[in-house]
This record gives sequence, structure tokens and C-alpha cells, in this order.
Amino acid sequence: MAATVKQPLQAIWFTINQQCNLECAHCLTNSGPNVTAPVLKLVDIRRAAEEAHALGVERFYVTGGEPTMHPEFFDIVEFLQPLGELIFFTNGTFFDEENMNRLEAVADKDRMEVRVSWTEYHADSYNEMLPEDPGMRHPLEVLKELKARGFTTSLVAMDGSGDKNLGLFPTLRGKQVTKEMPPVGEWFSGCDGSNSLSIWMDGKVYPCPPLTLVAPHKVGNIHTDSLEALIERRPDTMKTPQCTVCRQNEP
Repeated sequence: MAATVKQPLQAIWFTINQQCNLECAHCLTNSGPNVTAPVLKLVDIRRAAEEAHALGVERFYVTGGEPTMHPEFFDIVEFLQPLGELIFFTNGTFFDEENMNRLEAVADKDRMEVRVSWTEYHADSYNEMLPEDPGMRHPLEVLKELKARGFTTSLVAMDGSGDKNLGLFPTLRGKQVTKEMPPVGEWFSGCDGSNSLSIWMDGKVYPCPPLTLVAPHKVGNIHTDSLEALIERRPDTMKTPQCTVCRQNEP
């Protein structure tokens, strides 16, 4: 039986690294090929995920950076799979046949979703990188192969102008291309901030991915606080523009 907590927690987001082979203009985590930031280690993910599972959490998100560049990526996938649904984000370019086979070996396809990012901004970065790495796979090609192998997949994309998705994440490099933010509730289905926690690479914890690195909303650190204590500290109502315009927060 799950422990009783102040607010129900349904999902944990793990940002496991900041390394990426692309350097997209809209990236809210400032990821890129020259980043030297530390990664979130499996031992820390294991501790947080086991505590979350004991509290009834059955959904885990893994993102980056490019998660597949994390040295323990496949071990992380293998560990999280028995605990619940696993959703991870990737630009897909590293999924050669070897990595496809490694993922297939550890995946529970009934409880995994692979979300492949592909936008005009990814396209620009991809075209810039292609001459340097002719072996890099096209994300849409990877998406088709994942689907053919029986994985649940989705394409994470923006509208043509980039306004809608970018408006939700006006942080770090994302500020450079963010235009006027539309009412989030018009197009964003579901509020992750109402039922999740977002864990950054250094262990700092925030209410949700859009508020990651927004200092006033940091609720603690997994290295010093229990997950239950972090849940207790989460505010019931966010006060940032991202949340106050979101119709998902209406009664």
C-alpha cells in the first residue's frame, strides 16, 4: 500500500545528462557537444525511483541532453522498467543497429514509449552536423524502425513558427527564440506540475520540467532530502506565468 503524502505524485522526470551531439537553438537545458556537466548517476536514480515507487509512482520520464549519450543509459532503462511505465526522449541519431538491439534487450515494450524529437530547429542542427558525422541517422528513419520493432513511439514536434512549444519553456537558450507565449491551456493537454517532480542532474528538484532551474521553485535536493519531504514542500499553486495562464489549473 502506497504511503500517504500531501499531494499525489504520479510521475518523476529525470534529466540525466546535458551532453548532446546537437546544439539546437531552442534547447531549454543548454545541451550540446561541448558540455562538461556531470551526469545523474544510476545509483541516485535508483534511490529516488525506489522511493517514488513505494509512494505509488508508476510513470518515469528520462530526458537530457541526449539520454542515449549517458554512459549508464541502458542500465537506467533496465532498472526503471519493472517499476512502471517508462517514457524517454531522444533525437534518435545514435540509434544504430547495435543500440536498437541493446534497447530491445532491456525493454518492456508494453510499458515503454520512445519520444523522438524532430522540429525545424532540430533539422537545422542536424544539417549542420551531417558533414561532420555522415553516419548519424535521421530521426524520422529511426522512428520508423522503432515502430517496426514493436515500440510505442511518438514524434515530439513544434508548429511551423515554433511559438507553441517554445512558449512553455522560456529558459536558458530557449529565451533566444521564444516569442509571445500563448495561453498554454489552448494546446497543452495535462499539467505535469500538478502531479510530478523534476530531478536535475545535480540532484536539485523542481515541481515540473518547465520550472526546472527556476530558482524560486526549487523544492530541495535528492542528495539531502527524502522524496516524501520534497513532495510536502511543493506549493499547491504555482505563481509563474506558465502556470497562471494554464487552463489545466482551473477548478
